[in-house]
Formats: sequence, structure tokens, C-alpha cells
Amino acid sequence: MRNRAIRVSFLCTLSLATVATAAPLQVTQRSPMNPAGEEPAPPDVLSITTRAGLHLTGGPARITIRYFDVAAAPQIEVAIVASDDTGRGWSALAIATPAFPDTLTLAVGIVADRPLRPGEASIHLDFPGKAGSFASSGQLALHLRAGRMTGEASGMSSEFAASFEGLFVTSCAVPVAVMTTGSPAAAPKPENAPPPLVVDEDFVSPFCQPYRRISYKP
Repeated sequence: MRNRAIRVSFLCTLSLATVATAAPLQVTQRSPMNPAGEEPAPPDVLSITTRAGLHLTGGPARITIRYFDVAAAPQIEVAIVASDDTGRGWSALAIATPAFPDTLTLAVGIVADRPLRPGEASIHLDFPGKAGSFASSGQLALHLRAGRMTGEASGMSSEFAASFEGLFVTSCAVPVAVMTTGSPAAAPKPENAPPPLVVDEDFVSPFCQPYRRISYKP
């Protein structure tokens, strides 16, 4: 459990680096579809096998959609975390392009030396007693179908290269004003902080409705 908590902590830190400023996230009710909620995700419903022969398991992959600015495309983040009982871990974080929810297919390049941009991903490897390391190059490809995610990381050393398959969950967050008034809030000016976000649990807002078809409740 401690090892998996470390993996989640790593992805949370890396996720924050993809956005210049972060907005507070509010949750109106508990839901398994909400990664910020109180209910834990089912364990070991996603498996990863590296080309070097390492077998890892984890909770569902997470697709997180955030509308920091309702006048612009949302940020779409895909996170995959897996580990084993010895503390070895494999983690991937991708910032998807806006077309991903329509095509259900993502193919992005790997970077390791800067914050992620749309169309980029990072892969991190952990071993007990050693400093973690990032893949320096390669590709991450995945596909969604019938509530499951399949994919692979390629073009890198055998320790990082891997195939994965399992369940995923989706959440969508919008500015609080969207859920309280039913209409978009004005986009914040550059000098202002982003608006606080609230998770649209049932995908009922006009911004989250299109993503209802890729929502999944394990």
C-alpha cells in the first residue's frame, strides 16, 4: 500500500508541473468516478508487463478532463500507475490532444526534461533503494474500448518499454459557476488566478456531456 501511495504522489506532483497555475477543485458528492473523492478505486484492475519481464498491477487508469477556461479546449490528462509488492513501479502521465475523446486513440511522444504539453507524455520507473528515472524518448500509444484501456510504450529501453491493459475511470471538472448557473463563466484574465473547479459527477454540464460516453464506473 505504501508503494502505491508513492506512485500516486509522484503523478500528482508531475501533473501540477503541466499547468502554470492550479485551481482549487471542489467535489459535491462522493463517486467512484471522481479521483478526488473519498471512495478508493478497486485495486489491481490494470496490469503492465515490461519488455524486461517485470509484471505490475494497479488501480484503474485515470482520464481527467479539466476546463480551466471554458472558452478554450480542456486539459485532458491520462495517468497510469502500477507497482508490485517489492516496491518496483512503472508510471505514465500523458497530456492528450483535444481529439482524444472522439478518436478514443492516443499516440504521443515521450519527454523527460520539461513540463508536459498536449501530445506529450512521461514514463517513470522506480526500484527499491534506487533513485527513480524517466524514459528519455519513445512513444506512448493507447486505445479505449468497452470500458477498457490497452496500449504500449515503445522506442525505449526494455526496462521502460511495456504493454498494459485494464479498466479506466473518467472525471470531468468545470468552473463552479458552470454548475451553479448552467452557463459558462467568463474566461479569467491572464493576471487573474484560474477559477475554482467542481467535478461534474454525472456529466450533465454542456462541457462534460460529450465525455459521458467514455465515463466508466468499475
